[in-house]
Amino acid sequence: MIYLDHASTSRPKPSEVLQEMSFYLDQIGASPSRGGYDLAEAAYRLVQQVREKLADLLDVKEPDQISFTHNGTHAINIVLKG
Repeated sequence: MIYLDHASTSRPKPSEVLQEMSFYLDQIGASPSRGGYDLAEAAYRLVQQVREKLADLLDVKEPDQISFTHNGTHAINIVLKG
């Protein structure tokens, strides 16, 4: 079978993705930037670590220039509408 529906997700997931998602759901499970409690701060730190890794990979000088959106349409609307 050839799987071409990668617009909203991908299949199969690499084992590393499953490991990290399992860790997050089991150990943290909080929303980043939604509170000052320990788990929310841990979630925020994880997001910042991903930003830093992506910035390094994409040669972006400031990790805060990396933005995560809900989907491609949301990202395009931000670019077009500000």
